[in-house]
Amino acid sequence: MKTKSTSVLLFTTICTLCRADVESDLKAEQEEIWEHGGYTVDEIWDEFDCDEIYEEPRQPLNEFDWIALRGVYRGIVGPIHSTIGISHVNPFSKKVKVVHIDGKGRGVIAQEPILKGEHVWTGKLYTATFDDEDDFQKFLASIRVDIACDVIHWMYIENFEDEYYISVDLDDGSFINNAGPSWGVEPNIVDSPADNSSIRDNSSNLMFAIKDIAVGEELLCDYSDFDQKEGW
Repeated sequence: MKTKSTSVLLFTTICTLCRADVESDLKAEQEEIWEHGGYTVDEIWDEFDCDEIYEEPRQPLNEFDWIALRGVYRGIVGPIHSTIGISHVNPFSKKVKVVHIDGKGRGVIAQEPILKGEHVWTGKLYTATFDDEDDFQKFLASIRVDIACDVIHWMYIENFEDEYYISVDLDDGSFINNAGPSWGVEPNIVDSPADNSSIRDNSSNLMFAIKDIAVGEELLCDYSDFDQKEGW
């Protein structure tokens, strides 16, 4: 079991890894969350002033940001419980780019034609899963505040054998925007090949094109395929 001094040292070390403003003091709100926990996600959102952060256009994360986030995650949950290995494989099998989408913020567009039935993205490569809510809160308290707001925005709930877990994809797949009837637009990538669209496997997170996708077209998926909102 870690002592308080060990926890503070670990906290300082991993924050130094991932924060851009390492020369400044750690935010009091983050220290409080690290030491005591017990916050709801909405409370953390308010503590971090995420609404204010999201008033300005958000930039995409670069590969170094993602690698650092994965390292922080593994450091908090430990190698035994980590769902992310040490790998730098591109989860996209097609050329894509994260850009600003009017009315949405960041989104992912195709940079080459994608044919119906082709594999597009493998989400499980870098899906960070937390089986302990305190660990998730420590993760939020250990990274740059604006990125913590992003993580809250991207997080979703998964159900494995009647147990609920908090998950977040630590790669550019998190920028894929939502689609479905409530959005008035249909998804163009789903978690099954187009020729087997009746066989859905939302445990694999392998996303395939269900229509031809042109260069410059936004990739869209239906979040309800994997997000178990009732578990929260």
